[in-house]
Amino acid sequence: MLALLVASAVGVIVWTSQSRQHRTAETQSRQQADAQAQAVADARAELARRERVDALHQRWLRGDGAAVLGEARTQANAGDTRARVLLGQMLLRGGAGVPRDRVAGLAALEQAAQQGSVLAMLVLGHAYGTGIASAGPRPEAQPEQAEHWYARAARTGDARGLYALGQLYAAAPPALGPRPLAAHVALDLAARRMEAEATTGTMERDPLWTGDGSATLARYALQRVAQQLSPAEREQARQTADAWRAGLPLPR
Repeated sequence: MLALLVASAVGVIVWTSQSRQHRTAETQSRQQADAQAQAVADARAELARRERVDALHQRWLRGDGAAVLGEARTQANAGDTRARVLLGQMLLRGGAGVPRDRVAGLAALEQAAQQGSVLAMLVLGHAYGTGIASAGPRPEAQPEQAEHWYARAARTGDARGLYALGQLYAAAPPALGPRPLAAHVALDLAARRMEAEATTGTMERDPLWTGDGSATLARYALQRVAQQLSPAEREQARQTADAWRAGLPLPR
């Protein structure tokens, strides 16, 4: 009798444990399904936001800037980082019915960059590098500021940022001086990433980014920079590129 009671008790314990495990598995399965559904919904929402901003960008280019400005500002104020980048570009450049406001344009772009927008970092680097961001009536490049923003973009591992930074160093503006080794590292990394993106089909052209860059251009620029280095320096640059990972500082 005692043995039967013990066996019954053990059976109840086992059944309870298995039932609990089954409920836990069901809960985890539902949570995973909910997480996947939320990820899909978030991706669709992000795509919709991007398409809205890109449509505004196209309207601005067609000369409808006065109407687009208010919509871009509304979306930017609602927290859309991409809209904030577009707003910054519109205000910084002006034209097509949009009055130029350099201060407000830079502020919008810097706010987007602080939110982590690599696109904003690239646009800021380009604006300072070409002189669009200058306060005077004539464009005046600010290489140090261009380096700051390109380097921030490059440090994320973005191929466009690496290419732009490498090209800036290769150009050796007087404010920065010659930096062929740093240029070699950045261009080498840019070429590697662009080649990988081309192979995997993940390379895309962003209509809000007007800069150039391709694996072919990066390799060509790399060859020109390599001519300024000794064999030992080229090997040092290659090893530096091999060891570099996104998030780490790049050589200057």
